[in-house]
Amino acid sequence: MTKLLESGTRSVYAVLGAGEFLVGKARDLGRKSGELATRRRKEVVKWYEQMATRGEKVAGKVQRSQPAKRVADNAKQAQRQLKGAVTSVRKALGTEDTKPRTGTKKAS
Repeated sequence: MTKLLESGTRSVYAVLGAGEFLVGKARDLGRKSGELATRRRKEVVKWYEQMATRGEKVAGKVQRSQPAKRVADNAKQAQRQLKGAVTSVRKALGTEDTKPRTGTKKAS
């Protein structure tokens, strides 16, 4: 009987030991996953900053390029021409405002 009791007690100890082992592994896993998430987040933030810096350099190159400057100059010229055409059409249709706009003041 003592052998059976001893055997039964031993199996309970084995179950308790296995449970404690699993709890420890779960804690380790939780800690490691937290560390991994923190590390990954730092890597993502670092990558994002690198891409932003890279994009800023590209935008600067594009803005300083001759084709971009020509496009900007042409857009300004087209805007002036369009404004002149709108004014001409309004005058031709007789819808041009003869009164000064409200809220505009002459500089003294």
